[in-house]
Amino acid sequence: MSHRKGTLTEEKIIEATWKVLGEVGIEKFGMRKLADELHIKAASLYWHFQSKQSIFQTLTNEVAKDTLLNLERKEKWDDQLLEIGKAFRNSLQKYPCSAKVIMKSLPNELQYLKLLNIILETIDFMPITDEQKLANVMCLLNYIISYEDDAYEQKQNEETLKEGEYVYDLFDKAVQQLPDEDSYFIKKIYKASRQKMQSDKIFEYGLTIIIDGMKARLTV
Repeated sequence: MSHRKGTLTEEKIIEATWKVLGEVGIEKFGMRKLADELHIKAASLYWHFQSKQSIFQTLTNEVAKDTLLNLERKEKWDDQLLEIGKAFRNSLQKYPCSAKVIMKSLPNELQYLKLLNIILETIDFMPITDEQKLANVMCLLNYIISYEDDAYEQKQNEETLKEGEYVYDLFDKAVQQLPDEDSYFIKKIYKASRQKMQSDKIFEYGLTIIIDGMKARLTV
């Protein structure tokens, strides 16, 4: 069923965008595919969005809004940063390709700026320069986004493999082919952690490393 001009809304376009991204990935996403999903001509989309980039900006805003809606307030600053990191990652996992979308977007959407403001407010007490505070925020956000982007890339890689092949299995075979003198430590660590490399526990451990680094700066 096609959308008449009067029934096509921004909300319907965004909903369809997430659907298309989930089906084809960000690499194959385009205005024409989106129009096909909505059963309209691509030109009709430009009544609502000037470009694919403007759609990505709106998607970024939606992810940030979802994060804020599900964010719990904590008394201690380090607990608050951990909560922000977990809530942001949960939102990224909820929306397909969202880490890639954010990486392609400018950080100037209202809800995203609100998220940045909350993080800056959380660390505002620190006796460091404003530039250093911003660097802390960027380090935190880049870790979260990159973590989910890595999970997306792994999934994309697995889709190119033959049936029955897995990324971890191929990596394991490569490691096993290394001489023992060149691979003892990587074999030991990889064997113990290969099933946990994308786990919540490992993600949160990485967050605590960043937060502990911020704590260390307080004693310098």
